[in-house]
Amino acid sequence: MRPLNTLASEHFAASFSRIWQRLNKEESALGIITAFRDEFEGTPKNKSRNQLLKADIKNAGFGYFNIKGFYIENYGQPNAKHVKEDAIFVLGRHNDNGLRPVLKKLGYKYEQDSILFKPFNRGRAYLIGTSPTNAWPGLGEIIDLGPWSTNKLCEFYTKMKGRNFVFASASYEPSNMTKAYMNKGLQSHTDPEPFPYPNPGEFPA
Repeated sequence: MRPLNTLASEHFAASFSRIWQRLNKEESALGIITAFRDEFEGTPKNKSRNQLLKADIKNAGFGYFNIKGFYIENYGQPNAKHVKEDAIFVLGRHNDNGLRPVLKKLGYKYEQDSILFKPFNRGRAYLIGTSPTNAWPGLGEIIDLGPWSTNKLCEFYTKMKGRNFVFASASYEPSNMTKAYMNKGLQSHTDPEPFPYPNPGEFPA
């Protein structure tokens, strides 16, 4: 019998992929961020921080997925326990890398070591350091995580947070503009607009 963690991860990947295909966002810029911090574990503080982060994301004009996950604290020990952590998967506008500076700013604001970013029309994922402390990977440092895939979200987030994560469920929250179009029964789209990211050589090949 496969471990529960493996089954939960596979269930998430399958359900997320179905939602993902309907949104057809393969060519857009994407990101993952959270406001959770270890010192607030087990308190309402982390949840309230994520609510503020979601409001900031919406105010910047982006939609997102709520992703619920967990990691096992003290894995393999008698006092091992599941610890919940919520992540936010942010959807960029088509033909636009304007999401990147927003995520960097919010990662810094909410005291995160890094954010995860996939540039527009580029099939690789990157960690970008957002902490002025000595935390890995370092402020402004870019780490190439390899080819982008929705099936590798748990792996990417594990590298981002430095512990083994499992994602269990996802729910979609569109941007305010997309929601307005949906309420009118119209299809949402964004006109292409030039943006100076990524510049040649800005991201590793």
